[in-house]
Amino acid sequence: MTLRMKLFVSGLSRVKLFGLTGGIGSGKSRVAQFLKKRMGFGYIDSDEVCRELLEPKNEGWVALQNAFGDEFFNPDSSINRTFLRKILFDDESFRVKLNTLLHPLAKDFILRQLHEKTDSPEIRRDYIVEVPLLFEAKWDDMFDGIITVYAEYSQCLERLMVRDKISPSDAQKALAAQESLETKALKADHVIDNTGPWPETCLQLIHLGRILGHELRKGLET
Repeated sequence: MTLRMKLFVSGLSRVKLFGLTGGIGSGKSRVAQFLKKRMGFGYIDSDEVCRELLEPKNEGWVALQNAFGDEFFNPDSSINRTFLRKILFDDESFRVKLNTLLHPLAKDFILRQLHEKTDSPEIRRDYIVEVPLLFEAKWDDMFDGIITVYAEYSQCLERLMVRDKISPSDAQKALAAQESLETKALKADHVIDNTGPWPETCLQLIHLGRILGHELRKGLET
């Protein structure tokens, strides 16, 4: 029995999981925080899960070492994340191998997190799970609905260069490593257009929250 099925038979069939995806620089993390803080959703960040998995001696760390040896490790056994990120965006074959290693581990970890909370009132609310590579990882069937955060390519490029302090060419490589936002938007159940001012995005999120059965929570900062 899968962990998703265990969540269902444990009496939590009314708990819904919504996948939130988008491209680098589309603003999906800001959207996720709004849905968490203002609309009352639970929240899990798959990138944070992967970072935890890659801590020394954890499952992802062991898998990376078994597959690639010591190439991506610092002398203190921590992972050289800067070097790993560079190769990840430069080498498609390596990216496929790494994702094949980490995606199943991350999926199981996320579902275990939810399953372990089945006795807690916290799990009684619906959850947003932020997954940048949701469609690429083929996690579609894990969720009750999928939300794509959309922004224009030029906006994502500019945001990424400013955020990570990288060159246009490096930003372009990072964006090219993911499926286009246009494609992700067409595959989604709901699309949030984050090309305009943030208040306009918030109005869309309030409307989406109501569609999904959540009302705006008063008295909280965005």
